Parts: sequence; structure tokens; C-alpha cells
Amino acid sequence: MNFFGTLLKKKFYRALKIIFSHSFLRYIFIGLILNSAGFLFYIFLTMLEITPAISMSIVYFIFTAVSFFFHKNYSFQKESSPRSFIYFSIIHLSAYSINLLVIFIFVYMLNLPHQFIQGISVIFLAVYLYFMMSTYVFKRS
Repeated sequence: MNFFGTLLKKKFYRALKIIFSHSFLRYIFIGLILNSAGFLFYIFLTMLEITPAISMSIVYFIFTAVSFFFHKNYSFQKESSPRSFIYFSIIHLSAYSINLLVIFIFVYMLNLPHQFIQGISVIFLAVYLYFMMSTYVFKRS
């Protein structure tokens, strides 16, 4: 690799390091990956004719455990205690309840497309979850 290629590579990695030095940006990056995978899995389950509420429930419980690991180690980079996982689970249970309520109102009562409703819910719940996790689970010392 020539001088300019090496310089560009160093600048690129430096830029990535700066971007991902903030927990919110790391949270967004990891959230995009996990939520995209979760949303695709949700769509797959509904294509198997599993109801939207049950599909969302399956996805929530699988991805809650996975997201704790990634957010603890990468987004917030904090050591955790068993209490942290309990708080994390309670916060995710509250988000799950909100999401389930949204599905029942907008999909089952108002007959709106579940794909659209779930896609929008993911965005709003991500902001809610970040605020709750940064306040109660992975607090700054």
C-alpha cells in the first residue's frame, strides 16, 4: 500500500474511533444491527403465519438476551452485576408491554399494516430504551 493509502486507512480508523467513542453512537450502531436482524426475523415469523403479537414476543425475548451482552460490552462498556441484568430485563419488559399495546391498538383494532407499525415502534422504543438503560442500568460512575 502506498503512502496515501496508508494515510487514508489511518484517518479512516481514527474517524471510526472518534465516532464510536460516544455511547449513544455505539448504541445506535449496535441497535441498527440488532433491530434490523430482529425485524427481519419478525417478518420471517409472520410469513410463517405466526400472528404479529406472538412473532414480536418471540423476537423480544431472544433479542433482549443478545442485546444485553452487546450493549454491556460495546455500547456502554460497563461492568455489570446481576442487578444490572434484572434492571435491563425490567426495562425491556416495559418496552415489550408498550410494543404489544401498540400492536393491539394499531394492528388489531385499527387494521394498519403490522410491518409499518412494528418498523415505527422500533425507532421510538430505541430512544426510550437508550434513555432508560443509560439512566438505570449502565449509569456513569
